[in-house]
Amino acid sequence: GHVLVAGGARGLTGAPGLTATAAMRAGAGYVTVCVPDSLNDIFEIKLTEVMSRACPASDGHLDPGAAEAVLAATERAAAVALGPGLGRWDGAPELVAGVAAGVEVPLVIDADGLNALIARLGSLRERSNATVLTPHEGELGRLLETESAQVRASRLESARQAAERSGAIVVLKGDDSIVVHP
Repeated sequence: GHVLVAGGARGLTGAPGLTATAAMRAGAGYVTVCVPDSLNDIFEIKLTEVMSRACPASDGHLDPGAAEAVLAATERAAAVALGPGLGRWDGAPELVAGVAAGVEVPLVIDADGLNALIARLGSLRERSNATVLTPHEGELGRLLETESAQVRASRLESARQAAERSGAIVVLKGDDSIVVHP
């Protein structure tokens, strides 16, 4: 199938590159990265077996308006990975919300895509297709607006809480990764 990876920012090109490479190695027949237009040449050189789509950007980050370009690129996608190397910036929550609301295929949200969901976890409940969140303890703490020590002390309960709030499958990464379905 076709996997679409949306992310990347100045200084963070490795994360979407690793995600795209992992998708290829896992058996995806076709992989596309949606990245800031100012960084597209880096991806063209780095990922010779991956298609790239230059999306609107400002200051080295995907512009919130890039959600439209990412959604257009999902037309052939069987799954979307959102957030690797996205970076933390003011427009990220709007971009992630726009993509998450419009993607009509399974969606994996990782890394800075998760950080963009702080105080917005419930917005994912409206999705009709599978959604998977892949936080580590620190990211899950931020999503639940609590300390990572609290997550560490009650990993299963914290993962369950995030799954219920979001309606998503939660894969809490760590030495004992936990997978929770809402």
